[in-house]
Amino acid sequence: MESRQPDGHGRRRWPWVVLAGVVVLAGGVRLAAALAPPPAIGVVGGSLQDCPRRDNCVHSGSEHPRYAIAPLACPGDRLPEVVDVALAQLERTRLVELTDGYAHLRSASPVWGFVDDLELLAHDDEIEVRAAARLGRRDFDVNRERVEQLRAALVDAGVCP
Repeated sequence: MESRQPDGHGRRRWPWVVLAGVVVLAGGVRLAAALAPPPAIGVVGGSLQDCPRRDNCVHSGSEHPRYAIAPLACPGDRLPEVVDVALAQLERTRLVELTDGYAHLRSASPVWGFVDDLELLAHDDEIEVRAAARLGRRDFDVNRERVEQLRAALVDAGVCP
C-alpha cells in the first residue's frame, strides 16, 4: 500500500476562504447600512422630531441632557449657506433635501457605510439641529462631534458668529 503525504494545498487555501467570508460579510453589512430606512425625521409642530431612546442622537430642541446640544447661533435666512459649509466641510456628506427653512443631509461612515441623518430647521434667530444614526444603540458621540465640527466650520467661514 502506498502512503500519501499531504501536499499542503489545504493549508494554503484556508486564508483565502476566511478572506472571502470577511469580504462577503462586510458587503452585507454595508448594504444593510445603506438600505436602512431613516428613523422618524422631519418637522412636527414647528420643530424637528425628538430623539429616539438610544444614545446615537443629538437634538437642540431636547431637554434631556443625553441628547441636548446647542442650536446653531445663526439667523435662519442663512440656512443655504450653512448647508454649503456642511457639504464642503463634513466628509462623506450629501444633500438629501433642501426646502424653504429645512435641510436634510446624510453622512456615511468610512469603512462600514453606516448612515447618519443631519437635519437643520431655520428659525428667525437660530437654526435647530438634529443628528442621529440610523442603526445601532450608540454612536460613540459621532453625531455630537459632527454638529460641533459644523459649528466651528461656520464660525471659520464667517457664516455664523
